[in-house]
Amino acid sequence: GIGSGKAPLEQCIQLAERAGVQQHWLACQHLIIDEISMVDGKFFDKLEAVARAVRKRDEPFGGIQLIICGDFLQLPPVCKDNEETKFCFQAKSWRKCIHINMELTEVRRQTDKTFVSLLSAVRLGRCTEEVTRLLMQTATNRSERDGILATRLCTHKDDVEITNERRLQQLSGEMHTFEALDSDPMLVKLIDAQCPVGGRVELKLGAQVMLAKNLDVSQRLVNGARGVVVGFESEQK
Repeated sequence: GIGSGKAPLEQCIQLAERAGVQQHWLACQHLIIDEISMVDGKFFDKLEAVARAVRKRDEPFGGIQLIICGDFLQLPPVCKDNEETKFCFQAKSWRKCIHINMELTEVRRQTDKTFVSLLSAVRLGRCTEEVTRLLMQTATNRSERDGILATRLCTHKDDVEITNERRLQQLSGEMHTFEALDSDPMLVKLIDAQCPVGGRVELKLGAQVMLAKNLDVSQRLVNGARGVVVGFESEQK
């Protein structure tokens, strides 16, 4: 309820004390924050001060219990070029808010011990000659399967759009266009802003596709699952 949090503290407090917003602050007992490494230290201090002011309690965060998780060796807070990056643990209020630290050390997503040690080294920024050699060996790996190409990761959404558009144009065959049917024309702009998929989807035979929501977990049709267009059925089906 305080917008982006870039406004001065007094203004943020006023925003949080608005009708309909204030009750959320007062009713809140536990605040869970994921990906804590991306939260700016100055923003954390401001939130903490807002919580005390709105709840009119001098305890850290106005008595709200914090449950936070993340990895400070991953993504840092996003800030402008001329601003100094200040991690959350560098916030003035950090030590009085956080009383128990728990570190998870067991890797559960990978079983290959060599790969786990490589990931651990890179995570700490220790890219030794052996780590470099192992990574460079993977440059010739071919992960294409059943016409599904390797996923290309981009840092900006515009790069994704340009890459997808260019690859689609390179495919031969007829373009099939699918327009979204929106039940509420008044909410179209809001839906488009929130939805990872555009209102128009253009496909050709051989086009790479990705699911943007879980359809059937048991069939592994999950958010992020990759596929390729193998054909089009008539509109009656």
